[in-house]
Amino acid sequence: MARSHARLLFTIWQGLSDVDSDAAKLVYFAVMTEPHTTQCGSGPVRFGRWLKNLGWPDEQALRDALDELDKKRKVLIDWETDEFLLRSFIRSDEVWRQPQVLRGGLKAARQIESPRLRHELATELRRIHDEHVGDVDGLTWEVLANEVPATADALDGGRVDLDEDIAGRVAVEEPRPVAGRPPSRCPKHLEKPTTRACRACGSARDKAREWEVEQSRAQDAARTAEAHAKAAARRAAVDGCDRCDADGYAGTALCDHQPRTLRPRRAS
Repeated sequence: MARSHARLLFTIWQGLSDVDSDAAKLVYFAVMTEPHTTQCGSGPVRFGRWLKNLGWPDEQALRDALDELDKKRKVLIDWETDEFLLRSFIRSDEVWRQPQVLRGGLKAARQIESPRLRHELATELRRIHDEHVGDVDGLTWEVLANEVPATADALDGGRVDLDEDIAGRVAVEEPRPVAGRPPSRCPKHLEKPTTRACRACGSARDKAREWEVEQSRAQDAARTAEAHAKAAARRAAVDGCDRCDADGYAGTALCDHQPRTLRPRRAS
């Protein structure tokens, strides 16, 4: 079912502070108000619709704006599957606070075809789990604690295994080294850009985009490793505490796992 409205927070301008061009910021709102966006922030690339809504005659201007948003990791685009992902949608729209809506988002997440977008969303789901699972209870806790990590596993084929021998360390594949960012235009048009179609420029843009994706994956691997290490440390604290249950609760309160000492009774 298509959406009838989009939820825009006042803090959205802080999130767009690193986006350079006004055109890219405008296109971000065009994507945000796409009616077919799912509850996980994914949707079909509707290039013609966005071009019409913006009233832009130049298709290249829209493509450049989308490329900038992809580079800044605001709107991730997979041109092969014609899908987009508003990467932080579940966090910024606070979908994670609404368990039934979140369940709908997790169901939609499993329908994403793009391997890259699935991996990005899996990383985002693990971040939400690790940051907020200790802040909620009831059905929201159940979905965050169980269904969110299970969906993340399904999206990218499984979490990175924790190294059981060394506490806090995570086994992560070493990212392949990459050189500096290649130019996004061919040598002929490097200094003098052209508005005409150029096959060499298109190939150069593809190579530049591949480099950016590789950089993004390396950064995500590092962030994921850090999140896993924190989660492992929290799990170890729960397992080593004799005051709380397996979920980290002492009665109805979240346990701080700090040892308690008996205070001497005051003299009467």
